[in-house]
Formats: sequence, C-alpha cells, structure tokens
Amino acid sequence: GDTVTLPCWLSPEQSAEALDVQWHYDNKVDLLRYKDRIVSTPASHTGRVSFASRDAASGGLRVGDVSLELVNVTLRDSGEYTCYVSSNQNYDSAGVALAVTETGGPLRLSALWTDGDVVNVSCGSEGWHPEPYLSWSDPNGALTPGGVRYDRQSTGLSSVRSWLLVRSPSEIVCAVGLRGEEEKKAKLHLNPAPAAAGLAALAALLAVAVAALGIAFCKTRGRNIRLKREIPDTEEGRNIQLKREIPDTEEVFISLLSTVSISIPKSREPFLLMKDTPQGCVVRDRANSVPQGTKVSCLTAIAGTPGFSSGEHRWEVSVGNDAIGPKMSWWLGVTSVRDIPENELSPTASKGYWFLASSPENPDFFQLSTEPAAWIPVTSRPQTVGMYLNYERGEVTFYDVQNSSVIGRLQADFEGEAFPFF
Repeated sequence: GDTVTLPCWLSPEQSAEALDVQWHYDNKVDLLRYKDRIVSTPASHTGRVSFASRDAASGGLRVGDVSLELVNVTLRDSGEYTCYVSSNQNYDSAGVALAVTETGGPLRLSALWTDGDVVNVSCGSEGWHPEPYLSWSDPNGALTPGGVRYDRQSTGLSSVRSWLLVRSPSEIVCAVGLRGEEEKKAKLHLNPAPAAAGLAALAALLAVAVAALGIAFCKTRGRNIRLKREIPDTEEGRNIQLKREIPDTEEVFISLLSTVSISIPKSREPFLLMKDTPQGCVVRDRANSVPQGTKVSCLTAIAGTPGFSSGEHRWEVSVGNDAIGPKMSWWLGVTSVRDIPENELSPTASKGYWFLASSPENPDFFQLSTEPAAWIPVTSRPQTVGMYLNYERGEVTFYDVQNSSVIGRLQADFEGEAFPFF
C-alpha cells in the first residue's frame, strides 16, 4: 500500500500544540487523538496513522498544521475523513475525501471471423477500482459495443469485458481507464477475410505497436478451410470458440523442413532435472527447488543452441502425453539473450524474448510475450508444440504438431543470433 497525507491546518496560522485534535473516519471510527501533548491511536490503526506536514515548508503543530499521514493504504480506506480541533473557548472541523484507485492489468484482445467479412472483436481487463470505462473507436470516431460486462473479483477489484461486431478491413482501438487518469489502449488491425481466390487471412493484434501477432488461415485453389464454431448463449450475446484446421499446404510447407537438433545447457541444473533419451532431452523442474512453485520463472529458463542468424528452422517440444496429460506451465519460443539472468522477472518482446506461454492461473488462454500481453483462447491443449523460425521475415510460428494447426504467430525484430527458448 501507498502512503497518503490528508491536509488540515489552522487559518490564520497559530500553534496547535496546546489544542485538542481528533481525526475520524466516516464520522464513526476514531483514528487519532491528540490531547495534553499526547498522541493516541486505536489498536486497529497502530503504526498506520500519525501527524505529518502538508508540505516541505510546514512547521507542523507549531504553526497549526494538523495533517494526518495514513500508510499502507488499501481500497477499504476510501471515504470521508474529518479533522476536529478544539480549545476551551472554540472548536472547528473540516472534511477530506480520500478516493483510492487501482489501475488494472493489460488489455486482452481477440478477433474472430464469423460470416463473410464480419469479425467478432472482444476486449477485456482485470484488476480495476473503481469500475473503469471501456470504449471502442475506429478512425471515424466512437463505436457502440454489442455489450459491456463488469464482474467483481474476490479481491474487491473489478474486471470488464466487451465485444463488438465490425467489418474487415478495419482498424479498431479498445481503451480502458479511470476518469482523470491515463487510459490503457490496444489496437487491432483487421485484414480482409479469406477469399475464394485463395488468399490468406491474417488477424494481427498490435499491442500498442510493440509487436504484431497473427493467426493465419491459408487457402489454396481447390481446397477449403474447415472452421468449426460453437456459439453458446451468454450475457454478451456471443462467446465464440473456434477450432482451427490448416490446409495441407501449410502442413506440407512446414514438414518439408527437417527438424534441427537442439542442445540444452546445464546451467540451470540446481533447478532442473535433465535426461538424454533416444527421443531427445527430457527436462523437468526439481521438486521444491523453485521458489515460485508451479509458476514458470527465469530460474528455469533456458537458451538452447545452436543460435540462428539466417534461414528457416523448426523444432518440436513435447509438453505432455496420454499417460500424464498436458503440462500446464511452460513457455516456448526464441530469444536474443544468450545468457538469461535468473532475476529476470518480466521477459517480453522488447527485451528480446518472443515466446508462447501456458500458465495454470489462466488455463483457458495461451499468452504471447507482447506488450501488453496478447491472449489466445485454448481450444485444445497440444501434446507437442512445434516452432517454425523464419529469420529473414522476422517470424516465429507456433503450431500443434498432432493437429497440424497453427496456434499463433509472432513478428520479431532480430538482431544477431536467435536462440531456442524454453
């Protein structure tokens, strides 16, 4: 929690050292009392309240400054505070309103073609107080959403979700924020949907222009894409989940590239168990060795070899099997960082990390390392994830090996070698 000073002072200026001073919250909770030059506070606020100076030039009680300092501020501290000052002949009071706000997390954007060139776009964010506004716009001005929904989290914070039907091509901006504060924005560029002539459709999520994400559905002459849609009834009107199947052309294109052999360094052996098998290197967390428990951290991050500075390459990583089921906590991709620092807490694309991640905290989504994070709904959990690197085009594609389906694609800005990242 932060620290806040609630200002209160005597005017005209006079000493308050011989006066009685009281601070109350919502006119019913005693916070501080000063009498006979002794300060007393209730047990519920011991160590949290004290007198403070309203500015650096103030002389405190000597000049009538009876401002209150409140530390470790939480959402519950929002409300009205009253300052009472009295003597044997006079008394007066003044009120101060405290509004505690919390800025939420990154925006989650997703886009899905429904019929023809109509696209269902959704936007959401969590961790706000009070409830934020959410607005949509395009280059022509404000747009009316199909629906906006607010939910209260167990922490007392609020989440917001909204959806919108638009036509492609278009450029959509989602903004979430609190009145009087800087808002968060995410931009979505929508290219035309697949045409009968055999063009590819690309939905590119531009997370504040930092990195581009696209999920491509290829179409060739004489072949059709099969899209299976489930549209359950929800308060938002539509909650569309899509099973993606790519045609033979992309599958053959990727399969024509031989998989490369990746070597795993032993630098993380205090935290990882590594075993070479005929099928490849098996890597597991050591029990009770990682402070974050089930969460992935850079203590267990590995940059493999060789590094690539040109060409096209692919490799595959098993993240589950029929016997044990899918592993829920992992990240896979490429990095420009050869020696990954153990204390790295926020590996992102701007720092040279381009990866797809899975977390048990968000089992319904995969996350990409864009800023803000881009989220991909999980339609099925892969047992083996393939990575296809095109260095010259600056692209990293993630695909489900068993289903031959593209999960997502990141646009990268390589400088120097790009190393496999686990």
